[in-house]
Amino acid sequence: MTEHSPGGDGADLGSAATGGPSGSASGAPVRVLLAGEPFTGAARRIAAELADETVASRLADGDDSVWPAPATGAGRARPAPVAGSDPTRPGAAPGRSGPSTGWAGLARRSRPLSGQIAALRERFAVAGAHRVLLVGTPDAVAAARLVAAHSPGSTRLTALDSADPVQLAEALSGELTETVLVIADATGDDPVVGAVAHAVTAVLADEVGPDTLAARTVHLTEPGSPLDTAGAGDTTPVVITLDADVPGRFGALGPLGLVPAGLAGADVAGLLAGAVPAEEALAADDPDNPALLLAGGLAAARGSVLALRDEVRSPAVTAWLAPLLTAAGLVAVPAAPDETVPPAAGGTPGGGDDGDDRRSDNRRSDDRRGDDGRGGGDRRGDNRRCDDGDGGRGDDGHDDDGGDRAGAHGDDHDGDDHDGTAPPRVVDVHADGTGAVPRAVNGAVRTDADPGATIVLWQVAAALAARVLGTDPFAPAPPIPRTGPAPDGPAFVDEGVVVHAGDWLPSGVDTVAGALDALADAARAEGGHLTVSAWLDPESDASVGVLRAPLSARTGLPVAFGWAPGSRSGDTGAPDRAAHCHLTGGGLDDPDDLADTGLHGPGDDALVAGTAPEPSGMDSLHAAQARAVVEDQRRRGRPVLHLHLADRLTGLVTLARAVQGRAGTDTATLHERGF
Repeated sequence: MTEHSPGGDGADLGSAATGGPSGSASGAPVRVLLAGEPFTGAARRIAAELADETVASRLADGDDSVWPAPATGAGRARPAPVAGSDPTRPGAAPGRSGPSTGWAGLARRSRPLSGQIAALRERFAVAGAHRVLLVGTPDAVAAARLVAAHSPGSTRLTALDSADPVQLAEALSGELTETVLVIADATGDDPVVGAVAHAVTAVLADEVGPDTLAARTVHLTEPGSPLDTAGAGDTTPVVITLDADVPGRFGALGPLGLVPAGLAGADVAGLLAGAVPAEEALAADDPDNPALLLAGGLAAARGSVLALRDEVRSPAVTAWLAPLLTAAGLVAVPAAPDETVPPAAGGTPGGGDDGDDRRSDNRRSDDRRGDDGRGGGDRRGDNRRCDDGDGGRGDDGHDDDGGDRAGAHGDDHDGDDHDGTAPPRVVDVHADGTGAVPRAVNGAVRTDADPGATIVLWQVAAALAARVLGTDPFAPAPPIPRTGPAPDGPAFVDEGVVVHAGDWLPSGVDTVAGALDALADAARAEGGHLTVSAWLDPESDASVGVLRAPLSARTGLPVAFGWAPGSRSGDTGAPDRAAHCHLTGGGLDDPDDLADTGLHGPGDDALVAGTAPEPSGMDSLHAAQARAVVEDQRRRGRPVLHLHLADRLTGLVTLARAVQGRAGTDTATLHERGF
């Protein structure tokens, strides 16, 4: 395995990795380790090209010309607005005019925020409020959970990014008198955030009084938004403004991630202590810059499946990283450390005309990189190899199945096949820097850095990899709908699961198992993979996540799994070759389960100002959001299977039987397995 860190041969990594040979703020190195050939060589060459183009220093200076026109929205089609959304609102996906570079240097600019967070936390603690309830967009929730995960055991953070009534009921089930409410919405008009915040506010105000609640409320929003309601006195919400030039996906080291997690007890100062020097070190235009090498590795893996191996050990890291890589146009699949991840059908999960036509705009032409000696081949001696044997290579020095993958990048790759070899089918990714140095048959990446530096490293690398691939890493998800399309009639109902599908579903299919097999066939026909988006509760419905690996084994395809709407797979505008499965569920089985939350009242009034939505209203809003995403993916020609669990428990058992292929398995046995 090859190891890179800033500044030289890697023998002394501490000070150079944190900002230069003269000193170090934290003493922690930043390392990127690669395994497998020709993957490693391709990554080096791309890193050298990026260094020649001075993209690292230009990004650090906030130069948006790092991304040519195709990545700014000028040369690509943006997603159409979903039903009921307002495409003219600030931050809406359609019509975005250019890249957002405000996240460069965000950790350094956030240092004064550390003291403000500490003061607020002390103020709330004196008032008896120790628990933080975050209501925010998916990006805000992922960022806060990422920061909180780096202070395990010391944070009390509950986060809501959807209108799922089950999650809402659980969040409001206790400790209300000790709760600080944080509402994170950049534009201040997200209908789902607004509805959930309105419901939560009504319940908390009943419990502690409106004035006390206002004094314990923090708004994270852009200046001038409806949430920018700062006022004098101790009975108005605290407003901390967000920079409009910082995309939510890249906002973990700003108020979006630091404030909720910091108020809940996370070590914000410690996180920034590692992130700030990393920002400086990773701005070097040097092919040994770990951020450039990691960007090279990600770009070299364009035709590959990225197996995110930290899912079990660091789920918050994986949940944050997967959308970051997906937005860059890559296929990221959470996976257990010892799980076998199959390649995508046809070996081209990230392929497609949407990205290929733009590569020549984002990369130097062959006459600038051909035989000028800067392709990276003569740099191998400058970088230390770890004692990990042959790095998973065969006897010929290349990875064992390399000959089977010719052409995975497509014929118009403009030289990016790197000596005529295709990328590895699967690249193992170890992002949290723990565990043994990985070995790989195909390819592997491991990053070693402290938590703050890790965030900086992956943000820079993903953004620069997107530059190489011609994708837009900053594209926001389409605006959340205020209403959803009316549901189509179901194709069939199978033991508590209502199945909706499109014309791709063969006639005669009348079981969930058959529908899943047909969806896999549709994915194979297009050389893609499967994604499963669960619009369910990660706590009470956690067993759904267990089905990802069996589904992959059943279909022989990689399966990307995520909790919606946070996963938002396939709707950022990046190339999408997936077949999608969406899981939704009925609301609470017993209306009395919400009796203590205060969510009651006549009518479906989830978005009516001045009233608290009843359970059916939140359930309707959540369902409308899911239907809008399903409809958008269908409009773009993707095969979409929508499985609605009318009764969550019965539906989960039916789904488990279908995936595991055990029609005769009894319910008691499934409960023993976590269902």
